[in-house]
Amino acid sequence: MARLLTELAQINLSCLESCVAKHNPNKKFKLLELDDMWHTMQYDMKTQSFVDDEDYSRVGYFVRKYKGPATLADLATDGLVDDFFGAWAPTDDRDDANRYDADRQWDLLLDIW
Repeated sequence: MARLLTELAQINLSCLESCVAKHNPNKKFKLLELDDMWHTMQYDMKTQSFVDDEDYSRVGYFVRKYKGPATLADLATDGLVDDFFGAWAPTDDRDDANRYDADRQWDLLLDIW
């Protein structure tokens, strides 16, 4: 199911990127300034609120690099994919043969490598 949703998102973003390039080739859209977007990386917990520095850094990278719609395949840098799959890696049961292994299953969501 996750693979299907990822593929649908990829198709949608590809269509959006193509449509913007076709109908408005010289105009680039602008993302909000990073400091105006900090609240999107703020997480409210029961006892406190905090801003995730890694999310802040990733959004800053996107704001600097992309000036228009981009597909998931374009956005999926090695570091971002590594961070994403690393977050799902189990911290225990390393000897379990059926556990999720990001080093073997990088193409689980996107077939881009």
